Amino acid sequence: MSEIILVVGAHADDVDFSTSGTMSKWAKEGKEIHYLICTNGDKGGTQNEHTPEELVEIRKGEQIAAANIVGVKEVHFLGRGDGELMPDMKLREDIVRVIRQVKPDKMFSFDPANQSFDGFHLFHPDHRAVAISVFDAIYPAAKNRLYFPHLLEEGLEPHKVNELYFYGTKEPNIWIDISDTIDQKIACLREHKSQFSDMRAEMIEQFVRQRCMDAGKEKGLEYAEAFRMISFPF
Repeated sequence: MSEIILVVGAHADDVDFSTSGTMSKWAKEGKEIHYLICTNGDKGGTQNEHTPEELVEIRKGEQIAAANIVGVKEVHFLGRGDGELMPDMKLREDIVRVIRQVKPDKMFSFDPANQSFDGFHLFHPDHRAVAISVFDAIYPAAKNRLYFPHLLEEGLEPHKVNELYFYGTKEPNIWIDISDTIDQKIACLREHKSQFSDMRAEMIEQFVRQRCMDAGKEKGLEYAEAFRMISFPF
């Protein structure tokens, strides 16, 4: 049976900035990849004049197109409004539901240990809400049948995740070689056309390539994605 991976992002494109090189590599190796996107994109794309309703459909389509480049089996959408995520029991329950449906061996999400507030993108309120909620969903809720017992009535039995990989971390302990999939990563990002002008897309490509080169240098790799991994042994 192939290993199952679930990557959680707050917004469409979060997973492509953070993990799409690794996911492209792992999909080629036969791993089953799933994405969970928590918001609907209704406030993204400040460079255009789309309505919120139009943006929801556009951003969903862009994420699906990017996921197809990677080889993702399924993209799951929670459909929450942009900027409205809170690390409450409802968000935790929704994430637990997807965990029990997908039954991942490994999960990826934002690093909840990032608390320095020394920049803007890492500390978007939706990112912080997802970081906390994913951790709390994995431990202890997803594997404990006494949490959200109505999920048992939906046929969703408890499930234990073995490893959690934090992206956007400042203290990585895992470096994954994406030298063979950096082009797929860039192609994924270019699918998010509502977010970037052509000129900005070129700037982002240069930034992403340089960031992945910098991550790889420490391990002698041309390009890498870096994560902080923790395991759940029991």
